[in-house]
Amino acid sequence: YMRDLTERVLMENELRKTNQFLQNVIRSSVDGIIAADMKGNIIIFNEGAERLLGYRAEEVIGKLHITQLYPPGVAKKIMRRLRSETYGPKGKLPTTPTTIVAKSGEHIPVRISAAIVYEGNQEIASVGIFRDLRERIKMQQQLEDTYRQLLHSEKLASLGKLAAGVAHELNNPLGGILMYANMLLEQASEGPMAQDLREIVEQALRCKEIVRGLLDFARRRGEELARVQVNEILEKCLALMSKQAMFLNIHLDKQLEQELPQVAAEADQLSQVFTNLIVNAVDAMEGRGTLGIRTWTEGDPPQVQVEVSDTGSGIPEEHLQRVFDPFFTTKEVGKGTGLGLSIAYGIVRRMGGDIQVRSQVGKGTTFRLRFPLEPPAQVPVDAQEGVAGVRDKDGRAIKVALAGEKGLMRLMAFYDAFEPKGAFEGLPPAPKRERRKWVIGLLGGWRNFLLLDGERVVGHVGVTLGESDLEELIIFLDREYRGRGIGSQALRHIGNLMAREGCRRLWLTVESTNTAAIRCFQKAGFGFTSRELQPEMEMVLDLES
Repeated sequence: YMRDLTERVLMENELRKTNQFLQNVIRSSVDGIIAADMKGNIIIFNEGAERLLGYRAEEVIGKLHITQLYPPGVAKKIMRRLRSETYGPKGKLPTTPTTIVAKSGEHIPVRISAAIVYEGNQEIASVGIFRDLRERIKMQQQLEDTYRQLLHSEKLASLGKLAAGVAHELNNPLGGILMYANMLLEQASEGPMAQDLREIVEQALRCKEIVRGLLDFARRRGEELARVQVNEILEKCLALMSKQAMFLNIHLDKQLEQELPQVAAEADQLSQVFTNLIVNAVDAMEGRGTLGIRTWTEGDPPQVQVEVSDTGSGIPEEHLQRVFDPFFTTKEVGKGTGLGLSIAYGIVRRMGGDIQVRSQVGKGTTFRLRFPLEPPAQVPVDAQEGVAGVRDKDGRAIKVALAGEKGLMRLMAFYDAFEPKGAFEGLPPAPKRERRKWVIGLLGGWRNFLLLDGERVVGHVGVTLGESDLEELIIFLDREYRGRGIGSQALRHIGNLMAREGCRRLWLTVESTNTAAIRCFQKAGFGFTSRELQPEMEMVLDLES
């Protein structure tokens, strides 16, 4: 009798140890484990379930019905699957996605593995193991967003090269049309023909603006960044636009954070971005609704955040992924080029920022922009006007500035009076008509810098806008300003600008007999290459060094 009693005690001890071990396994599981009897009363609720759902075990066990942890109908659906052999062995449910409801009311995505516990053939309980999918879904979303951004960036890069090529090809004939139309307009200032000529000029200028947009999109303009106050730029945009008729029935909800930090940006381009977003918002509301403008600082490191929202028609889901694509527009023909948002995207990304959109059809659209407080790498923060300021030997201040689209007539006037001498004998062409064609050609594939003494153009530097790392350069100075140190200083500044944009070398050809020009280029940092041309000499400025 004593032996039987001893064996029984030993068995009870082993059973107690096994039971304690199983309880420890259930309690320490990272995943949530929940068991309920066949009436739906919860009998096991481990620490993983507490973390997942926000309940304490004593709040649940014997107090909540299992169906209260699921959205309506989901618990019964899981039991039907458990009792069916369609989804696996009867009484077992392989891992499957579902949703459970936390104490806070949040619907949590999980993966559940479930089973029915039998005693003989009788169902006595059900048990489920729940794995939280929120972090995994978040990571998947981040990967998908990154992948979409990568595809978008690659697509924009390819389209940018195509756009730059198309823009340069269009600029030549457009420049000719503008020049000759203006010349004819000077001769026929009144009458039906003058009106027709003005229409030609107006439409050609509109085409020029589209070409300018293409070049903006192709990221070839190279303006420098300065410290600017986002709130001030927004206020100026709103002050200018709120007086227009399209804003009469628009309610403005403006929430601008006081003491907003400055950001590194180009003020005119940032104004272009905000103007485009505001006009799009008003257009979407068809002249009636609420325009929301909000700014604040957020993040680590901190970034300036800007939101532009509307209560308009919204953007369909299938269009959201394309809103930043060039030439994509939902507006009627003639009311939009489809370049506005793609240009805005390029401008913001160049500043090191980001722009995102969310929308709901029938409720409105919100664009959110983020700007870093510090400029992106290798972008100078310089608020000075133009590209650079230089001084000649007598101390006269000469400004080096981008010519822009409006520089055509100024370049034309400069070359009409230009007297070739020395290094570029034969260029520009002598006949006036040929020379003007040559100047028009400079607008097609060149970035042009004007050397200005006040408002007077005293020189011109042109750099090709090629896709290679070797850019061709030309320089012409007014006779009065030659040999005064202006050329070498201007070349040095322009070389620095091109180097910051990724150009490696500048190349030019000089007459080997023109020692004055050669000395000018040497002062600017140009050196001879191993190959000499007769009667010309090849010189290269290595911008990487």
